[in-house]
Amino acid sequence: MTAPRVVGLDLSITATGIALTNGHTETVRGKADLGDLRLDHIAIETRLATDDVHLVVIEDLAVH
Repeated sequence: MTAPRVVGLDLSITATGIALTNGHTETVRGKADLGDLRLDHIAIETRLATDDVHLVVIEDLAVH
């Protein structure tokens, strides 16, 4: 049996951070020239990066 694949997400409307348990991290940035479609771009890229994971942990909202 293999260990479960866990991903941590720091969601943002400008740049979403993704952290894998193997130490790999990446940032998915919205393309400013897409206007509001930048959110679709972030969602699609995040979904692709988290394909076939067992558990996704999402950072809590910041309190201002």
